[in-house]
Amino acid sequence: MKPGNIIYALLLALLTTVTVTASAASSETGDQFDSEAVSLMMAGYEALDNEKYELALELIERARKLDSGSIVLRTLYGEALFSLERYDEVIDLLEDDAEKTEQPEREVLRLLAYSYEEKDENDKAISWYKKIIELDPQDEWNRRRMLELLKDEERFQELIVLYKPLLNP
Repeated sequence: MKPGNIIYALLLALLTTVTVTASAASSETGDQFDSEAVSLMMAGYEALDNEKYELALELIERARKLDSGSIVLRTLYGEALFSLERYDEVIDLLEDDAEKTEQPEREVLRLLAYSYEEKDENDKAISWYKKIIELDPQDEWNRRRMLELLKDEERFQELIVLYKPLLNP
C-alpha cells in the first residue's frame, strides 16, 4: 500500500509548522534542530514512497527524536509501521491520542481502522471507521469498507441504518 497524496499533504503541513517554528526560534540550535528534523522526515517520506519501509522507519524515528510532539511525524511513523505489517505497534503509537483528542487527524483514524481490520478485530475497526465517516461524511471508500465489515460481522440492523440514507440522499 503506497501512502500517496495523504502523506504529501501531511508533509506540507509539517513543513509549514516547521517554518513557523523556525522563524520564531531565537537560537541557532533551534533553527538547526528544525532543519535536521525536516531533512530526516523528507528522506523518510521518500523511502516510504519508494517502498523502503525499514529505512523509512529508521529515518522517521530519528526525526521524531528531534521533534517528539509532532503528530505529522507520529502519523508518518505509523504509516511506516503499517507498511511493515506491525499493526500492534501502530495501535500502541496512535490509539491513546486519538481517543483523547476531540477531533483526531483523519489519517490517524484510518491507520487505526486499517490496523484493526488487518488483525481481524472488526468491532474495533468499525468503531474507528465510524469516526472517520463522522469527520468526513463524503468518504465513500472508508464507508464501504465499514459497511463490508458490518456485513461480515452479520450486524445487519446497523448496516441497514447506515446504508439506507445512501439510497435516499
